[in-house]
Amino acid sequence: MNKTMIALMLVFFLAVLGFGIRVVFNTQFRAAKASAIIPATCDIVPASVNKKCLPTEQNGCVVPVAAVVQSATGEAVGGAMVKLTSSLGEVSPMTQSTDASGVANFTLTSTTAGIAVINGMLTDASVKCSTATVAFIFGN
Repeated sequence: MNKTMIALMLVFFLAVLGFGIRVVFNTQFRAAKASAIIPATCDIVPASVNKKCLPTEQNGCVVPVAAVVQSATGEAVGGAMVKLTSSLGEVSPMTQSTDASGVANFTLTSTTAGIAVINGMLTDASVKCSTATVAFIFGN
């Protein structure tokens, strides 16, 4: 081979290598940027605010509760750890990670009539969740 052909092959190889490096690093940068969504809001959403419990439910009247975590621009924040507490009854699980839609699902179980005040926060304490209430009403 002559020197011109070798020089052209070298230039081609370097161009392909440079393009490949750019694509790889650009893709990794975008992926890292996309996963770094910062939580800004956390809303607690009970499935029912007035739960009428039947006498047969004295072992526990259950209300599903969701915590919805979003960024300042309204994007769902997946992977955020949310901790809920209640003034009445028991929250299960106490800590839950949000899914890709930014939702963490819990259950609130009470064996006592009354109003449960549900509080929550992200476990890194960066965001406090809204407060929600559920009234447990036992009877016929």
